[in-house]
Amino acid sequence: MKKILFGFGILSTLVLAGCSENIDDPIEGERECTVRQESTELVEYDINVCMTGVESVDEEIGMLIDFLTTEVELAGEEMATLEMPGKGGLYITQENFSSVEDVKSTLLNISLHTGGAHPNTFFHTWTYRINSGEIFNFNSLFQVEHNPLWTIYPKVKESLMSQRGYLVDEKMIDEGTGEADFGNYKNFVLDGKNLVILFEPYQVAPYVAGPQAVKIPFEDLQVIFQPPFLEMSEKGKATDYGSECAREGGKWISEYRECEMVSQAWCEEHMGVFKECESACRHNPKAEICTMQCVLVCEF
Repeated sequence: MKKILFGFGILSTLVLAGCSENIDDPIEGERECTVRQESTELVEYDINVCMTGVESVDEEIGMLIDFLTTEVELAGEEMATLEMPGKGGLYITQENFSSVEDVKSTLLNISLHTGGAHPNTFFHTWTYRINSGEIFNFNSLFQVEHNPLWTIYPKVKESLMSQRGYLVDEKMIDEGTGEADFGNYKNFVLDGKNLVILFEPYQVAPYVAGPQAVKIPFEDLQVIFQPPFLEMSEKGKATDYGSECAREGGKWISEYRECEMVSQAWCEEHMGVFKECESACRHNPKAEICTMQCVLVCEF
């Protein structure tokens, strides 16, 4: 089984540094862009964001920039009134990723200074189809019969625990990644090879540790993905489970995506769900006669 990849770093370089070979700018042709590098008496701006061409996404991006601009301007005025040192600041950079078919992801890295001890750093992400405008939330990546966090949460926790060194706070990680709250996973992108989950400062580690990211290869999520992400390997090619099953000496049942009579080790290596004692008549509940032996099943 392929090991999970990790990433972490400071906001200005993004925790996805090291994935740049997977980045393919999906913003093709002429797009409206907001480029603002300006320092006024009250506020400093450094914004470089382009629209995606998907109306619903672009509307949200525009509203977000307007809201943050208003917020930082009000903060700058308050800081001046209170004679606080410094000025307000709004810094936004953008990264774009191509995934399977026409699916794209857009990530905004935001740093907002409104007079506190340090700027607040956070993310906004969108994953969407260019052609239809469909927006994917985290849940919609996965098959409805699965709770994806049962699979993802242990991987994320293991990654963060192994990477944080002396800054590890297991309670903080549990609260920021737990399997009961999908809101913990609202910030994600698909970089073409991996599901990349982003965690803001304070979510899973102290502020000094900066934002965190965990990258999980598509192939490690096959048991829970739904199309068009299902069966996409690291190289972007579909896995032929039927052929793999036959090579192992099993019987492939394509209608139910099952491989019978294979070992648990083989099943888990191929990211399947192993069932050690299924009925031979499990797909024919009306059968009047059925053999009583257990059938080994690997379900994909």
